[in-house]
Amino acid sequence: MSLRDLLARVREEFPDYRATGRVNSDAPAYRLIVHDIPDVLARSIGDQRSYKVQGSTGAGNVTPAPWIGVFDRAVTESAQSGYYFVYLFSLDLQRVYACLALGVTEFEQTFGKNQKMLEHLDRAALALSAKLELTPRFSAGNIDLGADRPNFTPL
Repeated sequence: MSLRDLLARVREEFPDYRATGRVNSDAPAYRLIVHDIPDVLARSIGDQRSYKVQGSTGAGNVTPAPWIGVFDRAVTESAQSGYYFVYLFSLDLQRVYACLALGVTEFEQTFGKNQKMLEHLDRAALALSAKLELTPRFSAGNIDLGADRPNFTPL
């Protein structure tokens, strides 16, 4: 199955899984996000010593939206620090974004969860995006995951 097909299956499988509330390694959605998609990505990358591919449906409780990250081991091995490539799903699962992301936890630990942290995060994102030569198909800036919708009800 292609990566595109697997990403599309997340929309079908994840709502029922999310409704259970608890991470379950036997669930089809879990296998899809934690094993199937990362396996396809890892095969396409090829260099397992330099890159780590990881999908997540949450730790203990199911996350509102899953993600699959590709970590350059020379930069980071987790979503908590450095920068990394990630597929992020919107909360309603209608969109999936291929992004270069920053580890927010590192900024929170350094500056606290406050406006100062957000300002430093914005500056780091701008500095990182300025180094990229983006083609017209790609853009820098915010994405809409639906997280700021006050009355959002997950599927």
